[in-house]
Amino acid sequence: MPQTKKALQEAAEELTTLAAQLEKGQLHNARYLDAAIAKASHALAEWHYFKAKDYLGQDDAKRAARHLQTAAQYLRAAADSANHEYGSEMMPVFESIDLYGNMIEEDIVEPKLVSKDLTVIEQEINRMAERLKSASK
Repeated sequence: MPQTKKALQEAAEELTTLAAQLEKGQLHNARYLDAAIAKASHALAEWHYFKAKDYLGQDDAKRAARHLQTAAQYLRAAADSANHEYGSEMMPVFESIDLYGNMIEEDIVEPKLVSKDLTVIEQEINRMAERLKSASK
């Protein structure tokens, strides 16, 4: 997706700039680094979300599950870097997605479950995008 490509490129550029500044001894507030990492993690979560959605559309629930699992991991990393804590409503979703590894190994991936979790992760990716925009203002 063009929006994801743009977000990944912007995150890479921001991290490259910060790395160059740190190498020169130009110290930044840790919040700048956390924000850059949060944006990069969010962009990666979004990319994996779209890959999961694409694979689910191709009736490949196994690959969709792998990408959705990775999207959830990056989404959690983005939340950690942005100092955001997920409440009790999201923990069961993350726990369910964490079990995808076992389902993939046993070849018992349920497309309906992946589809349901995909919808929830999409909503959280959109919410995280709004949080990151608000935090950068």
